[in-house]
Amino acid sequence: MPHLKRTFLALVAFAALGFAATPARADIVVFANPVTITGGTNPAANRTAVSGPGASGQFTSDPRNPGVDNVLFNMTPPAVVVGDPLFGITNQAGTLVRFGSTTEASLQIQNANSAGQAFIITQDADALINQLTIDLTPTGSTFTALSFLLNGTAGNAVTGIVTEDNGQTTNFSVTLGAGETFVGILAFANQRITSVALAGAFQDIRQVRIGGLQQTAPIPEPTTMLLLGTGLAGVAAQIRRRRRSA
Repeated sequence: MPHLKRTFLALVAFAALGFAATPARADIVVFANPVTITGGTNPAANRTAVSGPGASGQFTSDPRNPGVDNVLFNMTPPAVVVGDPLFGITNQAGTLVRFGSTTEASLQIQNANSAGQAFIITQDADALINQLTIDLTPTGSTFTALSFLLNGTAGNAVTGIVTEDNGQTTNFSVTLGAGETFVGILAFANQRITSVALAGAFQDIRQVRIGGLQQTAPIPEPTTMLLLGTGLAGVAAQIRRRRRSA
């Protein structure tokens, strides 16, 4: 009996160590250097930040990362494109990625080449993007991984809101460094992201990559539904006429 008791206690201790070594569950993880989680409606236990010089490498190597696809702005010949929103397309899946702003009169794709490499700036006088939302089309489509580089004045704070398909949000804050600042976002535990909204003051966003894509079927426009209904009604009337003449 003493032997069995010691064995049982050893197993309990081993299990406790195993649980202690397991990272806390988090539906949303934000990688940057530095980054802090500032709130949101997503429960605090389900959101976390990975900060430090190796944040980019940790995002890439995280086993929960489904892999990301480059977002390209293909123009033939290369040109400057102005608008709001602007659209890019993923390199492999061919999914449309939308970039829109509630503060900028017009956004601009700058320095696009034949490979689609470009960055987005604003045409406003202050040359700073103060708000930018990234999502997919059709509306309601989701993803689980997003990364990008922000370029701006070192020390400026850029805040973000990650919105999930269940309506919950995770808020974070990134302090820009000298040169380009990496930001990566992952969702897991069956959570999916519908949009990421950035606010603050930065000059451009570049090298956008996105993964874990899931597109929703586009909702037919009213005109399309009317034509479909009219066509079905015509088919039904023709069937009735044939039955009467038979």
